[in-house]
Amino acid sequence: METIRQNTVKTRKPHHCWGCAEEYPTGTTMDVVVSKDMGKLESTYFCDICESVLSHWNSSERSDGIGYGELKENDPRWEDTKNELRSA
Repeated sequence: METIRQNTVKTRKPHHCWGCAEEYPTGTTMDVVVSKDMGKLESTYFCDICESVLSHWNSSERSDGIGYGELKENDPRWEDTKNELRSA
């Protein structure tokens, strides 16, 4: 899989975050990764909570890939990070 670009966008329609599988409404600021896999382009969206959790991962953890909803389900920092960001 090849990353084509990664940037922050304000969404024009609802999207599910790949890291936590939660749906975010139109107008949410999310990070989007556009990648190419076997000739097909795919866009993957990440919410601010998951991006913050991912910032603590080392490169070997990231290189294994992230399953759909995996951050919320398996990383104990997810709930604490959500509480911190939403209370700020």
